[in-house]
Amino acid sequence: MKNVYYFFTLTALVFAFPAIAQPDSITVLEEVFLVDTRLKDFSTGQTVIKISDSATKHTRPLLTSLLNFNTPIFFKENGNGMVSSLSF
Repeated sequence: MKNVYYFFTLTALVFAFPAIAQPDSITVLEEVFLVDTRLKDFSTGQTVIKISDSATKHTRPLLTSLLNFNTPIFFKENGNGMVSSLSF
């Protein structure tokens, strides 16, 4: 009897999890623009590196690759396009 109770409880849980899964709708996010209008005023004591547009065209797919090749920051990647950690 105890095994039957565990079986029905497990079966109910297996069928209940898809009911609380993520919705199928897609959330569209607004576009964000980053501007450097006041960067020179508030970056005293820090080195400001400007990356040219031609450099962004060569490493288009990944921001990690762009920053890894054009800045003194080293990024350790856990796979292509996955989580990265940085070192200075």
